[in-house]
Amino acid sequence: MSKPFPKLRVESVDQDVQAEVAAGRTDAAWDILERRLAAEGSAFARGKDPIHLEDPSLTARWFNSQISADRIWRARHHQGWHPVTPDMVADGEQLGGADTSPSGYVCRGDRHQELLMCAPKDRYDALQLKKAQESDRLMGLRTKEDIAAAAEARQTGDGDLVRQHLVGDVVDGLERVTTTDELAG
Repeated sequence: MSKPFPKLRVESVDQDVQAEVAAGRTDAAWDILERRLAAEGSAFARGKDPIHLEDPSLTARWFNSQISADRIWRARHHQGWHPVTPDMVADGEQLGGADTSPSGYVCRGDRHQELLMCAPKDRYDALQLKKAQESDRLMGLRTKEDIAAAAEARQTGDGDLVRQHLVGDVVDGLERVTTTDELAG
């Protein structure tokens, strides 16, 4: 028989928040909550906040050398990204626990394995659009009949039999399930 867990009482209040509440300065925190409540999409969704640089024509993102030993080198020499120095960052607080590498660049991680790098925003956006277009082209909008015919052609060399005898529709979507008062109570 296992021992029951001891009863613990844990109280933890962020000292900054506690001081703000005590001083009556909670408007900023409540404004953030109101913006989150009014936002479109899921209440659980929380994207990464962009890191703002002094030069608004640049966009920044983190590169992690633990993913691949040459990840940062490839980003710099093959993909056009450049390391960010602390003076390029508009607000140092948005970096959280970031540090400066011996080379003078913004980094983070226990071993400085992540490096903040930047690229021209217009070029980055154009590249993202080109990647999305190429992905759409490669994926294509194939119908169920096309997929079944391709599978049959791979097996028999002819895809017409499945195409002629395929019956029914495939419906894909989301189903919203709501609770009623009698189920919730």
